[in-house]
Amino acid sequence: MKIQEFLKTLKFSDKLIKLGGFEYLLEKWEDIVLHIPYSKKYQYDDYLHDISIRETILQFQENCEIDQIVLDRIYKADSIFKSKTIEVNYLWSKGLEKSNKEKEWFCYRVPPERICDWYSIKSEEMKIYFEWVKNQSEVSRK
Repeated sequence: MKIQEFLKTLKFSDKLIKLGGFEYLLEKWEDIVLHIPYSKKYQYDDYLHDISIRETILQFQENCEIDQIVLDRIYKADSIFKSKTIEVNYLWSKGLEKSNKEKEWFCYRVPPERICDWYSIKSEEMKIYFEWVKNQSEVSRK
């Protein structure tokens, strides 16, 4: 299916279509990954919104004909995102029972610098964070 058809078929908002549709979403994702780690003013809900943009891009990937140049842009942005985030144990934007961790890998990643702001001290994510800090310390000593 062509991207424009998909936009109309799924009844994406007119505002999104006017902003540029898929190209707008991809440019947003590229911009998002460049600004990780975020400032302390960046909230959990902001992150959920950013992840929802990547989820929407995935919908396009699964349902539309996307040329290799555009796919390369997605892969490049994803690579940057992966390099600036760490894997955590649960899905941010929807229930675990509905998730596909392999397909929706981006929902299981967060910028480590925000874990202390977004998770409780006794959470599994804090254990992951402390392990990340330990690894960073070891790397910097070498």
